[in-house]
Amino acid sequence: MNQPTKVILLVLGGITGLFYLLCVIPSCFMGMLNPSSVIESFERAEQDRIAREAREAEEEKERAIEEEKKEAERKIADAEWEKRRAAERAEEERLNRPGLTMHNFNRIKTGMKLKEVQAILGPGGKLTTSMKVGWSEAEVYDWERHYGSKYILVSITFDDGEVTSKFQSGL
Repeated sequence: MNQPTKVILLVLGGITGLFYLLCVIPSCFMGMLNPSSVIESFERAEQDRIAREAREAEEEKERAIEEEKKEAERKIADAEWEKRRAAERAEEERLNRPGLTMHNFNRIKTGMKLKEVQAILGPGGKLTTSMKVGWSEAEVYDWERHYGSKYILVSITFDDGEVTSKFQSGL
């Protein structure tokens, strides 16, 4: 067996080598194929396969990295949303807590009952004026607070048990 044939058999091995030995080598001797071009062709095919597999592995690795980045960004966005939502809930609770604040004063609407106003401003409204005019009864409740030198007054007028007017000073 000549040297190129041995190389081909070593490179190809097995059934492929046997096929090469039985089919390709005889055609080379008949002048149909050049053995070195066949070897080069097989080598190029193998190199292309190796390069393609390396490229596919690199692309898969890049896809995995990109997916990890997206997942990390989603987690960060979710954490930021949760943080904002918690801050909004805390602010909402702070604003809706009973007390003498401008926010609570603005929540009082015409037609509310005394219990509704007390739920907003808190207990402690003091009846300061009460009078009957015909069939109607008017009452004025005041909520007062002293904070050092600051004095806050919220005065709510009820006619027949419903808010008709409101006044504030110091909020």
